[in-house]
Amino acid sequence: MNPDNAKKASPPKTSRNALFLIQERFDHLFPLLYVLLFTLTVGVIHLSSPAIGDLGVESDFFSELVVSAQKLWQGDFSVDNYPFKGPFFSFALVFVHVFGGDWYTNNIILNLICAGLSLIVIYRLFLRIYSRSVAVAAVLLLSANYEFFYHAHKASSDMLFFLLAFLSLHLLVREKRSWYYILAGGLVGGLAFLTRYNGFFIPVSGAIMFIFVNPGKWKINRRLLAGTIFLGAFLLPCLPWFWANHSQTGSILTTHNLYNIVQEFYGGARESEIPPGGFTSIYHLITHDTGYFLAHYGKNIFSHLFLDLRKTVGQLVGIFVFFGLLQLFFIPPSRRQKSFLIFPLFYYLSMCAIFYLPRLSLPIVPAYYALGLSFLFGSGNRHRSSLGKWTEGKFTTSLEWINRPLGRKKDTPPPSGRISGRAAAARKKGGGAEFSGAGAPGAKGYPSPRMIIGLLVMAGLLVAEIAMIVSAERYYRRQNPLYIMEVARFLKSHQDPDSTPVILARKGHLAYYAGMRYQNYPQNWNNFREFIDYALDHQVRYIAYGDIERMYFSADEFMRQLPQNEGIDLIYEDSHALIFSLAEWMPEGRVIPGMQEEDFTNLLGEAERSRDPERIMYTCKNIASLHITGGDWNAGIGYFTRGMEIIRSLPDNPSSRENLSAIRNYLSQSYLETGRYREGIQLQQENIELFKRSGDMEALARSHLLTYRHFEMLKEIDKAREHLEISRNLYLGLGNRKMARSIDQILSRLGNQPGRDTD
Repeated sequence: MNPDNAKKASPPKTSRNALFLIQERFDHLFPLLYVLLFTLTVGVIHLSSPAIGDLGVESDFFSELVVSAQKLWQGDFSVDNYPFKGPFFSFALVFVHVFGGDWYTNNIILNLICAGLSLIVIYRLFLRIYSRSVAVAAVLLLSANYEFFYHAHKASSDMLFFLLAFLSLHLLVREKRSWYYILAGGLVGGLAFLTRYNGFFIPVSGAIMFIFVNPGKWKINRRLLAGTIFLGAFLLPCLPWFWANHSQTGSILTTHNLYNIVQEFYGGARESEIPPGGFTSIYHLITHDTGYFLAHYGKNIFSHLFLDLRKTVGQLVGIFVFFGLLQLFFIPPSRRQKSFLIFPLFYYLSMCAIFYLPRLSLPIVPAYYALGLSFLFGSGNRHRSSLGKWTEGKFTTSLEWINRPLGRKKDTPPPSGRISGRAAAARKKGGGAEFSGAGAPGAKGYPSPRMIIGLLVMAGLLVAEIAMIVSAERYYRRQNPLYIMEVARFLKSHQDPDSTPVILARKGHLAYYAGMRYQNYPQNWNNFREFIDYALDHQVRYIAYGDIERMYFSADEFMRQLPQNEGIDLIYEDSHALIFSLAEWMPEGRVIPGMQEEDFTNLLGEAERSRDPERIMYTCKNIASLHITGGDWNAGIGYFTRGMEIIRSLPDNPSSRENLSAIRNYLSQSYLETGRYREGIQLQQENIELFKRSGDMEALARSHLLTYRHFEMLKEIDKAREHLEISRNLYLGLGNRKMARSIDQILSRLGNQPGRDTD
């Protein structure tokens, strides 16, 4: 044969082969270029916003994360510095701090880097186990997800944990096993656990994956060996921390996270059921009332999912996630997809043991996107469940058009020719290297209807997500406590530069910017003597009372009286904040702040002359609250009583009745605290009659609930139960099932007490 003719006869590179080569280059360039665009965008947004942390998750940075990192920078490495999280975040932040800059900016840079790397990891992971279209769409949606975008330029540990968790998954979820990947996946998983303790889902999920799911085709002995190597690698970075915990505290791991679980299961109405000394372990909590624990936990599994689909990923995306979950019954996930889904599944189940926060669900978001986008673009799986086969047999003829490329009427085999090894492998596994697992571009590159629909939906979802980000960014800019910067500058000029005094505040922002040590306000205090004694016990030299503190309690009048006491000076005042200094020599028990009684009389006189029932009610409430906060319950009750008398003397109208009922409630609660239960019941009976006439069922339900508390204190359990049942039925009628369930729990507890009624 003529060599020239042979050369001409050899198969040329087809447009199909060229498409695969383009896609291969796309896989390298797209994630890098998009991450560059994302980090630049987020960085510019952060630089254009006020240079101060907000009052959300960044409060943890100022009060906890930066404090631990600064101590580590100074050589103080102690288990006591890490009550809720592991120490790895501190090491990462200290590493960034080596290159200069302030700690807050260092954390922002660290999170930007982690967010960008996370997008690359997610792309590579989804490209391997789903399809290119799913991988691209997931990266776009994740970058536009509000929680992800928010934490990418906020000071927190969330992005570092997110990156380490998914990097571990990326190394482990591979069909062609490598001992090096398994070892690396375990080591990275251990670092994720040392960043945040909820990373314990990684060893549990990994062990189950290796032994039962097996993304590769290994026999059981090799699976057990792989699981053992993985768990050993996971423990390797953790062992020094476990040793430090044991040597300093006597426990392998010392953490206060049990408190969060207790709050979820025994907070609020069930707080009285906590055993003396509290719960000592999660086992103790579960076995204390196993039936209740399982019921509450089971409820959380469904309620957390609903909240995730509504809040964490958003309602629009949540619709497609829901259909993606349904699709699993027709098209089961592949072995590698199962291996991946095990990890977010166990993370989700672990998070159902605590209260819901959207940011805590962030590591589950990529799995939600994988399910929703598989519904849009196809999962790339050829296997069908029995239900799926039956459905295809019934509906394939009418639905096959959705996956058929528009450029041809029926599928034809792909053209022959040389393609890259990567493209060939992707083609062999079915869909991994195409833009869609089902309905990929045909020989001429025509898209399928499914692809077009998916792209249009994606465009709409991205617009909605970006709109939410813009709205949220504007909100946080309005909420930023910018006044703190001015106060911090004053404090820096006022204090001795060689000292690091302690400042008492509700958030840690001011302490950070003023270069001081932070001490949080006391959780509970009955009067201002206790408040100041608490400050002196913690070596506090400055007390901040500003807009942040007012959000949690209002004590303006008392605070303004503090300088009347020896050793306390008001050193700074503007419309946003008051700063007090405490003398070092000031003894305990010297502070008895308060207005003079004639000041209170004048305030109440002005309110009475206004003949405004609402003003009278609030004036009496504020004055009474000041006395009660100072420990004088009798004076507080006197002002509530005086307010009732004044309002009763006014003409009867809806405003008078509404404010009179409000002041009755305040007085009734005061009677409850001082043991005057019969008088409290009498007041609530008046309110019950009023609300029956007015038809205010919600207020009526609250009155019956408050009446129950008085009867319970009198040990008249039958009457207490009667008012509880009425309140429960009213809340059910109002559709407030959560309140009704809480009352059911109280009724269950009352059922174990003997009834005793006296006339």
